[in-house]
Amino acid sequence: MPAPPREMDAAEFEELGRLTAKYKASRSEKVNARRFRSHFGVPSDVIACTWELVIESPFLKRKLGRREPQPKHFLWAMMLNKIYSTMPVLATRLQIDEKTLEKWAKLYLEAVAELDRSVVSMVVYLFIYFYYV
Repeated sequence: MPAPPREMDAAEFEELGRLTAKYKASRSEKVNARRFRSHFGVPSDVIACTWELVIESPFLKRKLGRREPQPKHFLWAMMLNKIYSTMPVLATRLQIDEKTLEKWAKLYLEAVAELDRSVVSMVVYLFIYFYYV
């Protein structure tokens, strides 16, 4: 049985994001947070929360089988979603193969999309419950 996937906090994602997107670190936390959001679309704490949901999702577990989820692949997907570049351009920027980017980014974007069935439906349920009760 494979080891459980490693959970990561916002600071770890912020550092991995900086290394992935290859931007310069600043002494200012505010600047670092802005640069992270510029590349990945949301703050690092939202990425960390979403990562926790994704790695526990039955969809991702089924698709990965025995392989362990990789945070860098998740960040590639978030970067593709934010920048919405072509695969060749983003692959060149990340210095990886286009097919590798497409495989992993698509998988993690699908995993995030699958979350809507559990996350959104719970929010709607709570809204209806508190609004009408």
